[in-house]
Amino acid sequence: MRQLGYIFIDDRRTGKQSYVRPIYREHYPRFHVYVSSGSNGGYLFDIHLDQKQSSYEGSHMHNAEYDSPLLATEAQRIKQALGTSDSTSSGITRLSL
Repeated sequence: MRQLGYIFIDDRRTGKQSYVRPIYREHYPRFHVYVSSGSNGGYLFDIHLDQKQSSYEGSHMHNAEYDSPLLATEAQRIKQALGTSDSTSSGITRLSL
């Protein structure tokens, strides 16, 4: 993922690990990817677009987009880089490597 421009995040609040890739020089908007084990020894990539940081004090939720042409293009870019042609649906990409 680092070769694709993604930065590793280890979220101490949630205990989850993920990757982000800002679209511009600012922190937002950015692609946000969670990777987990999939079936048959593959991986499940859950990708969405973080539009902005949470705007309410004490809130950890943010404005995210889960299905758009921009996400489809990014998912295709990841698939090509990883050498797979599996399908993309609603912001979720399944890759078997």
